[in-house]
Amino acid sequence: MSDTDLHRVANWVISRSLDGASETELLEGICSHLRDVGVEVSRAMAIVDTLHPVYEGRAFRTRNDGVEESTVIEYRATSSGPAADNWRSSAFYYLFTTGESQVRRRIAHGDPLDFNSLEQLRKEGQTDYVA
Repeated sequence: MSDTDLHRVANWVISRSLDGASETELLEGICSHLRDVGVEVSRAMAIVDTLHPVYEGRAFRTRNDGVEESTVIEYRATSSGPAADNWRSSAFYYLFTTGESQVRRRIAHGDPLDFNSLEQLRKEGQTDYVA
């Protein structure tokens, strides 16, 4: 992806955000624009913490592989129980606690399945290496 492509996608996001597009519209649009410039995106997620009295946050998902799933998830506290276990075994927790800006696992090359979603992604064929 060139700098021009990146600026085009960023400008689209800014414009649509100022127009009041929903979170799901923005996420789907970003993915569509990325695919248009050659970045293969089959699924994406954005997570936002909230100040809601019941929900800790909201997650927005999109897929381009024909699988139907909820595009918006409101989740409760992740400080205890199964939700805490899921949080601590996620790539997001890894990024949060290490301060890293990205994490990469090359599953087809034998990297570990150390995050909770990687086994499911492998089963769906999302982790196959294409040269």
